[in-house]
Amino acid sequence: MNFDELIRKILKILGTLFWILILILMARWYFQNRDRFFPPSPPIKEIHNINPFKF
Repeated sequence: MNFDELIRKILKILGTLFWILILILMARWYFQNRDRFFPPSPPIKEIHNINPFKF
């Protein structure tokens, strides 16, 4: 293995590790800020029976 091939493999591995790190950071940021973008819906207090056939 000559020096050029070694440099190419190292740069390819570094590029792959860089994108994996970016994806991990984006996922971590999303899970920390999920409630800001998708707030939980308020609980339903009471559902009234609106069946017109019930006497």
